[in-house]
Amino acid sequence: MRSTIINSGLTLSYVDQGRGRAFIFQHGLGADANQPLEVMPKTVRRIVLECRGHGSSDLGPDDQIRINFFSQDLLALINHLNVSSPIIGGISMGAAVALQYTIKNPKKVSGLVLARPAWLTKRAPSNLKIFTSAAKYMEQFPDGKELFRRTPEFLSLQSYSTDNAKSILKQFDAKDLPRRRRILHAISTDDPGVDPNDLKTLGNLPVLIIGCKFDRIHPISIAQELASLIPAARFVEITAKSVSKRQYQLEFEHALSEFAALPQVTKEQDDV
Repeated sequence: MRSTIINSGLTLSYVDQGRGRAFIFQHGLGADANQPLEVMPKTVRRIVLECRGHGSSDLGPDDQIRINFFSQDLLALINHLNVSSPIIGGISMGAAVALQYTIKNPKKVSGLVLARPAWLTKRAPSNLKIFTSAAKYMEQFPDGKELFRRTPEFLSLQSYSTDNAKSILKQFDAKDLPRRRRILHAISTDDPGVDPNDLKTLGNLPVLIIGCKFDRIHPISIAQELASLIPAARFVEITAKSVSKRQYQLEFEHALSEFAALPQVTKEQDDV
């Protein structure tokens, strides 16, 4: 069941279920709250905000379809729920939102999870160009999905990761295709809003970084490099979804469950 908040004149949808340590876990590009809920442990209070234009949330102006605004919306939700020192995390785009939020609000976070991150610190990484291509096919061709799936770019992706391929094609099935096109183009060319020096400021904040092989959109090398740049980060590799979705979900949930069971330490305590 979804609840809503109003922020910047937009109605935003969120899920808040269960009891225990507050764990806010954000979805990826084009997904909704169901994506993170599939892997979140049942031992925590599970909170997911559906980002602008995703799920049941309003989209808003084109110039605000950005990770920066998604991070501000997350802050509004946390203030609305009066959640103290939650774990913050996300998958793909959600990981970028969670990282930016934590960089800006380090003393309000007790742990950070970056799952299958798609950005390091630069705008429009090459691994996300396929979303930009998909957006062009959505705009230019009535039968864009069929034409796109025949392109060398898509066929190459499909041969490497069946999960990546399914994820891209699913974007073409959105009920409001012009809206989805706007989102894909805006986010795939966006800036994560952090730099390498920001990562160092996380200090001893517990950070879990999850990656997997056979994922060209979220290369495992990005997860590993982030783990090397963040002081207290721990990297965990899980089975790729294209190898076994069930094993992926089990290992993902296990990693999150173990992380959520760690002693709660805030950045404010670390600074004392």
